[in-house]
Amino acid sequence: MKTEHNPPRRLAVNLGSFKGKFKEAMDVFRSMHDHRCSPDTLSFNNLIDQLCQNGLLGEAEELYVGMGGGVSPDEYTYVLLMYACFKVNRIDDGVSYFRKMVEAGSRPNLAVYNRLVDELVKAGKVDEAKSFYDTMVKKLKMDDASYKFMMKALSDVGKLDDVLKMVDEMLDEESSDFNEELQEFVKKCRERR
Repeated sequence: MKTEHNPPRRLAVNLGSFKGKFKEAMDVFRSMHDHRCSPDTLSFNNLIDQLCQNGLLGEAEELYVGMGGGVSPDEYTYVLLMYACFKVNRIDDGVSYFRKMVEAGSRPNLAVYNRLVDELVKAGKVDEAKSFYDTMVKKLKMDDASYKFMMKALSDVGKLDDVLKMVDEMLDEESSDFNEELQEFVKKCRERR
């Protein structure tokens, strides 16, 4: 294709055609500039996603660092890298990608926040999870599962006062409704206190 068209009318990297030959895919991707073709964010995300799915996080991060020339990472870029870091137990690096995403002006959705909080809790970083949770509550409409998850995490490490403070804050918000399951959970927390 590169020799048939000068410059090529269209040059796109379809990793499916490389069948696991990621070095070759990366070489073609990097050579796009030589043929006056510039990869866009979607092209970077496609390659980063395939690298992450195939256990090549280091290469994906190298590609992310090499983004430039008017191409900026978007929310999906950061989420791909964040989830890949979590998958290999690099929690702090995943958190770092989350922070970069927010600093870049992206607005993570509830699923991304919940994944971040969940991974932090699993890693025993409940205080850090609570900090992100507090930020999340201010920006997004929470669901009962998110409330309960954070309350349970705090309760499990003996931070019952924090659980009750959360309940008080929820009651102050007129939009918060306690379903029966959440009410029962709060009741048990009060009894344990």
